[in-house]
Amino acid sequence: MVNIRRMPTPRSPASPRAAAPRSLGRRLRFQQLELLSEVADCGTLGEAAERLHVSRAAVSKALKELEHALGLTLFERSAQGMTPTPAGLRVTRHARLLLNEFRHLTDEVTSLADAGADSGSALLRLGMPPFVATYIAPGVLQRLRQQPHGRHTVVQLQ
Repeated sequence: MVNIRRMPTPRSPASPRAAAPRSLGRRLRFQQLELLSEVADCGTLGEAAERLHVSRAAVSKALKELEHALGLTLFERSAQGMTPTPAGLRVTRHARLLLNEFRHLTDEVTSLADAGADSGSALLRLGMPPFVATYIAPGVLQRLRQQPHGRHTVVQLQ
């Protein structure tokens, strides 16, 4: 059984833990999700701050605000760096999914805007298992490139 340590917070109506779960989206900021992902990747506040082009103090403050908003401790802090707690691992996984979906939304909006200016362009996103991506997709993509309407083909593997 996993023991998730919660941060102490008052149980007043203004407390994040006392708030309805649906209000979680109002308490989170996109930058906090990016920060969470970077700290988890880097393992140190300093390196995360460098990657995000902000100060170490700003990363530390934003991480504490995020932990308070969630009512959870997301990282164990030590002289060696930051280690995600079990709750931190779970929240980070969901944060990355949200960040990825936001990137897809950005791509889609860009594609729609481009299609408005030039109705011949569109974005086709394919998801496939590694075997298919390695052995089958290259031939399919090559045939797409040869089509008269296929002006640009960009492949992103995630």
